[in-house]
Amino acid sequence: MLNYNYDEFLKDLDKFLNEEKQKKINNEIREESHSYNEKIIGEVSSVKNIKYDDIANGPGVRTSLFVSGCTHACKGCFNEMAWDFKYGEEFTDETIEEILKSVEPEYISGITILGGEPMEKANQKGILPLIEEFKKRYPDKSLWIYSGYTYDVDLVPGGRAYFDETSKILSLCDVMVDGEFVQELYDITLRFRGSSNQRIIDVKQSVKEGKIVLWEGDAIFADHSM
Repeated sequence: MLNYNYDEFLKDLDKFLNEEKQKKINNEIREESHSYNEKIIGEVSSVKNIKYDDIANGPGVRTSLFVSGCTHACKGCFNEMAWDFKYGEEFTDETIEEILKSVEPEYISGITILGGEPMEKANQKGILPLIEEFKKRYPDKSLWIYSGYTYDVDLVPGGRAYFDETSKILSLCDVMVDGEFVQELYDITLRFRGSSNQRIIDVKQSVKEGKIVLWEGDAIFADHSM
C-alpha cells in the first residue's frame, strides 16, 4: 500500500506554485527591462545607492556606486530592487562630482561600480564620463566593475553587451568581477564575489597577456577565498 502524507504533499505543492510564481515574475521583469534597455539612448537614468567608505566590494576603502537596471534576474540576487532601470535617484553631473570628491582622501583606494548591471546598454554611456574623469583625477586609484556579463564572451566585439562605449570602459577598468550570480554556487567564504563561477579578472594584465589573468591582490587573498 502506498504511503501518502497529505500534509507533505500540500507543502510540496505550495513550494512548487511559489517557485512558478517567482519564475513568472522574474520573466516579466526581465522582458520589461530588456524593452526599457533597448529604448534608452544610453544614459544612466537612475542610481540605487552610493556607498561611502565601503570595504566589501574591492580592496581597501572605496566609494561604491550601485546603478539601477539589470536584465539578468539572477535567482537569489541580493539587490532585486535594482533590476528596475527607473528605480532610485536621477544620475546627474552633481552626482558624478559628489562621487569624485569622495575619492579625494588619500585613504580611499578607488571606485567600485556595481548594481544592477553597469554594463547594460542603458548604463554604459552614463558611467563612462564618471570613469574618464575619475582616471583623469586619480590615475593611481583603482576602478572595479561588477558585471553579470562574461568578460571574454559578452563584452568583446560581437558580444551581446558590446556597444560603442565598451572598449573605452574596459581600457580604464582595473578589475572586473564577471559572471551572473548562481545561488547553487553561493559560498560565504569567497572574497569579493558571491558564487564560485564568478571570476575576479585583472583586466590590465589580461589585455597585456592576451588571456584571462585572475587578480591576485594581497597574497592572503590570492585564491579569492577567506
